[in-house]
Amino acid sequence: MSFTAYGAPEKDYIVAGNVFKNYELASDSGFLKGASIEIDATSLDTSFTKDNGTGGEWPAMFLPLRDSNVVDYFFKKFKTDPAKITALISAVNEDSLDLDVTMNGVTKTLPMSFAIEDGKLMAAGSLEVLDFAPKAFKSLRAVCEAGFHQGKTWSDIDLKFDVPVEKECS
Repeated sequence: MSFTAYGAPEKDYIVAGNVFKNYELASDSGFLKGASIEIDATSLDTSFTKDNGTGGEWPAMFLPLRDSNVVDYFFKKFKTDPAKITALISAVNEDSLDLDVTMNGVTKTLPMSFAIEDGKLMAAGSLEVLDFAPKAFKSLRAVCEAGFHQGKTWSDIDLKFDVPVEKECS
């Protein structure tokens, strides 16, 4: 599972490939429907994208600071368990699924499209951070906008995940 976040007025500061290093996957049935993930949000790793939004690269020593900023000024500002995000696949349709995401005590169902290629189900969708944590986002935005975000931090993020699949035989 990874996500992409955006900064700058034209969304051209793109931080892609963000992951959480600590998580637990579960599927009691072994099927996609009912599968869940519990994420330790403090284990954020944004080091995949080194582009600083102005044509250069961040020095390696800056990347943990970027992680800390998001954790300290966003996740730790939640009114409920700041270290936990959960998601559950509640429905699987022909080419889409419903992902129930719980963050900051709020649960929203996110529709995600998917395709199956080379034995993997690849799902994609978007999440509006303001639906879950508007006050926490305001805190993060205040830290981010002054520098490389050029006065704009976007509240929508793109999510994607892939899982291996096996076709069921009849």
